Amino acid sequence: MSSYKASVMRKRILTIFICFFVLLFTACAKSEIDENSVTTTYFDTYIYLSNPVVLPDFGDIKPEAVVVQNDRIYYCYVEWESSELYSRTTLTVVSLTVDGHESWRTQVPFDQYVNIKGFRIKDNDTIAVFAMQWNTTDFGIAGNYFYAEYDIEGTELVKKYYTELLQDLAHAFDILQVVITESGNIAITAHDERGITLHIINSMNESVSELHLNADTHRSANSMVATKDDRVLVLDIHEDDTVLREVDLISKSWVSTHPVNCGISSAVFPAGSTDFDLIISDRDYLYGYSLQTNEQTTLLSWVETGLVNLQDAYIGMFSDGSISVLLQQQGNYDSQGIMLYILNPFPRVDLTGKITLTLGGVHIPNETLEAVVEFNLNNTAYRIVVEDYAQFAGGWEAGLTRLQIDLMTGGGPDLILNSFNMLPEQGPYLDLYPFIDNDPVINRADFFSNFLLALENSDGILPMITNGVSIRTMIGTAETVGHIDKWTLSELLALVEGSSGLSHPIGTHMMSLLFISDIVRFSGMGFLDMHTYTADLDNAAFIEVLELSRKFPRTWEEVGTILRSHPDEYLRILRGEQALRAVTLFELEDYHLAAELFGNDLQVIGFPSINGGVHIIETMVEMGINASSEHPDGAWEFLRGFLLPATPSSMVYMGSNFGFPLRIDLFEALVADAPAPHYILDLSSGNLVEMPPTHFLTDMTAAGTPISYEVTLTPMSDVAANNLRSIVTSAQSGYARYSPELWDIIAGDLAAFYDDAKTAEETAQIMQNRLQRYLSEQQVIN
Repeated sequence: MSSYKASVMRKRILTIFICFFVLLFTACAKSEIDENSVTTTYFDTYIYLSNPVVLPDFGDIKPEAVVVQNDRIYYCYVEWESSELYSRTTLTVVSLTVDGHESWRTQVPFDQYVNIKGFRIKDNDTIAVFAMQWNTTDFGIAGNYFYAEYDIEGTELVKKYYTELLQDLAHAFDILQVVITESGNIAITAHDERGITLHIINSMNESVSELHLNADTHRSANSMVATKDDRVLVLDIHEDDTVLREVDLISKSWVSTHPVNCGISSAVFPAGSTDFDLIISDRDYLYGYSLQTNEQTTLLSWVETGLVNLQDAYIGMFSDGSISVLLQQQGNYDSQGIMLYILNPFPRVDLTGKITLTLGGVHIPNETLEAVVEFNLNNTAYRIVVEDYAQFAGGWEAGLTRLQIDLMTGGGPDLILNSFNMLPEQGPYLDLYPFIDNDPVINRADFFSNFLLALENSDGILPMITNGVSIRTMIGTAETVGHIDKWTLSELLALVEGSSGLSHPIGTHMMSLLFISDIVRFSGMGFLDMHTYTADLDNAAFIEVLELSRKFPRTWEEVGTILRSHPDEYLRILRGEQALRAVTLFELEDYHLAAELFGNDLQVIGFPSINGGVHIIETMVEMGINASSEHPDGAWEFLRGFLLPATPSSMVYMGSNFGFPLRIDLFEALVADAPAPHYILDLSSGNLVEMPPTHFLTDMTAAGTPISYEVTLTPMSDVAANNLRSIVTSAQSGYARYSPELWDIIAGDLAAFYDDAKTAEETAQIMQNRLQRYLSEQQVIN
């Protein structure tokens, strides 16, 4: 096994052992603490440590529904089976104790396909479900809705059909959530063309009513909850604020609201503790909530528990204050197993003598959060708390504005994470070059110099850095572009104009606005310069771009329709049905796939520019140190972990598993090991199993039916490897940072142009004036 492959294995295995380390620490802490002394759960006084539990005989089957009641965890899942003679479903319900041990298991067979929508265990251990069933395997036909109760042996006690009562729901786009109360009332949220609606079935008179909710409600799968005392509340998310709205199941009307302070990606669950009625989770924190006083208590930071990927997690609270979390397996594995974590509160001995740093940004990736978890576990001098500004009311744009204001007024986090190139180039960032130059292990020669140059600002300082980049370019074959000496915008226009027999000469995914924005950002034609804050759209070259953009679909809906009826673009190029493909090479394997398909015929030609084709460096996630930070050396301790020679952090490119490494040694290790193996976690043994890297391309039969075309990567040839080195070392900066306002300006008058209400010259002039005014405003701000 090569050194790089071994380091990948070590990194993945380290992630597994972190869980066992936390478990060992928990056991030691338990032996030293009087458990009766734990009387409160404020997260600045107490820390929750996780105890991972592997669910027995569960594998990677995802639960249909989960509830935590009476200090038990109950989950259910369905297994479908079909043959020429029958189609049936088996519902399995499992009861777990607080420590994750199975106490009982019940199976209920059905003679149809059944999809469980709602689930509850009543106080007498009766299993109550609300489900949809089909009498046919045709899932396009609306099914029958029913409510049923079963005893612990699986015997049916009650079954009621509600299909006629729920006729309006039969054609709903999606049932989002169903909750069942102890008294048998049912509340259903659904999403259709009318928006979000709440449907209430009263068990007394078996009638249904419908209430409308805000369009922003139900950003998560768990935004509605039934409390211990039979109340139903909905987490109603507004742009300005978020509230809990309570519904009266008798009058079927809203009766009260409760203020909530949490992020926009939130979920609500019942609490089994006497201290709280509910627990509310957003991406960063877990809160306890009292409906009587409207008091909200911050219980824990998810980063500090080591659990950072909580999408579709189900969270419960037991009477002793411990927390259960049932979620997809953590870690960078291709397989997604199900794990149960039990979180227990202990005094915060972990904070003794530690200095707290903040890491803030908009949409902080899970991989960055995992690096924070690793840092907090191992660093004895500092700990990091995370603030995701995307959680602010108003969404990510409002969060971005808030972050910019904080930074420009001398505040903000110690470490600034820049996702999707959204922050301005100028700002209150420390120059990172002195940190690199003074580091005992890291120096500038470790990195591709052109990558560093692309990250510099116009003053030659390094305000932010990433440890991996993607490369934006164009791919074709020798037959289509091999004869071109100088790949300029004129050559691209001539190629497209001359491709009269091709319906989509540079891609089925390409829409008009995307084509224009790609050319503006990547062509190197000087249409937009964010260093000097100038635009140059009122010229003959850009007018040609506008005219050419008429050849592409105008909306994503139109693009989606085209994609559903066309083969993969690489297959189209191989068959001569398409000339070029504009691509972002997110990682080496993207290039390797193209080299596998085209061999020596592959032409990675770049984006057209005045001086010929160029490959454009594009960063997805960057990080910098706030000039206002009181602890820049501590911030560098975290940041440098991404820039070291092969370590777990350095092999995860700051915010994703994608990218070409900034480090030359890591890049060469990737090339030497190509194709890199994929690893699957075997849940039964806990071992990582090596799998060959395989790609599946979609092809079409003559009848238009999609079929899968499998490509398994073979070792990369020397020719392909050398061509890749040439692409990487010659890539250069040439893109404008993402700005929603900027692209709104470009899109603003396209409709009038495409409808012939304005000429290309008029459209270019309007765009130029609006864009230059916007850039001038940004220059003043920065």
